[in-house]
Amino acid sequence: MTHFAHKLGEKRAVVGLAIGAASFQLLVWLVPNIIGNAVAEALVGLFLGPVYPCATAVFSKLLPRNVQVTALSVVGGMGSSGGALVPFITGMLAQRLGTVVLHPIVLVSFASMLVTWFLLPRVGKRSE
Repeated sequence: MTHFAHKLGEKRAVVGLAIGAASFQLLVWLVPNIIGNAVAEALVGLFLGPVYPCATAVFSKLLPRNVQVTALSVVGGMGSSGGALVPFITGMLAQRLGTVVLHPIVLVSFASMLVTWFLLPRVGKRSE
């Protein structure tokens, strides 16, 4: 999948993958079929798998070589922190309001991911 992302362009690929994942998540939310939900949720995971390698490729093109290792470590740490914070907040809201909050939070997370990808500068060829 990441080979196709490289050919298409990592930013474009991530946008397509996020839209695909959000579509299947919306399907899980709206269609009450346990087998269909299991398949759709598995496809959500399939769509989200290439996002991290694409992010690494984009950030390695955006950052100068002398700070790449440190900056990519910070970005990875921040991603892991977000991966811990969002489920914590989701659990707190689900405990208070019920599990009805799970799908909207996932869709809002996908939307915020898309917004941050759109805010990244255009990736050009490396001049170094």
